[in-house]
Amino acid sequence: MSVESPLNFSKIEKRKLVDEVLTQLQEIIQSGSYQIGDRIPSEKDLKDLLGVGRSTLREAIKILAHAGILEVQQGNGTFIRSTTNELFNHETSADRLYELLEAREILEMQMARLAAERRTQKDIEAMEYHLRLRNTYLEEGKYTAYIKSDIQFHLAICAACHNKILYKMYASLCESLTKIFNVSVVDIKTYEDNSLFHNKLFKAIKSGDRDEALNWNQMNLEAFKKKYK
Repeated sequence: MSVESPLNFSKIEKRKLVDEVLTQLQEIIQSGSYQIGDRIPSEKDLKDLLGVGRSTLREAIKILAHAGILEVQQGNGTFIRSTTNELFNHETSADRLYELLEAREILEMQMARLAAERRTQKDIEAMEYHLRLRNTYLEEGKYTAYIKSDIQFHLAICAACHNKILYKMYASLCESLTKIFNVSVVDIKTYEDNSLFHNKLFKAIKSGDRDEALNWNQMNLEAFKKKYK
């Protein structure tokens, strides 16, 4: 039995399926056809309507859930939690975001410098491992795994500083950073791949070039902050 498309879903044929699913789901959510609290079509119906596999659909729903747009209730379905991709809400004000990004910049700049000076071969291998996973997951559109690996890459840089207090300070920011990254990646039209900065940062730390590490880390931070100015 075929599934009719009452809300103008269309078959997806482009390469980056997860991106296309994210875009279509957000367009439908924001179209006015749904209200907060409404349940979206079932996984089976969405698969048929969009013409994609279960893993692709689940990845898109997972990232929308992590961004606070959808809420998955096991056994009941998936519901609309927000009809907009809002970073600023009662939990994250504009002032709090500014303070978080400022704290991130202060810590990560120090991390880049110390890691370039103190990294061991074991540290280099850990950074390279998480960076490789980060880049692979991004290319495959596995965004939740990509964000997790991105955080782990930066934590590996922090670990290379060999300063336990600094590590605890940075780790305490990671939950909030993860939330911001989840919201950012949902906005496919404006999201920019900054893998080049990460790759160059790693190479600079690996070679022990403190100035280059600081330079590429600053470029990465500026590229991210530009989105919220």
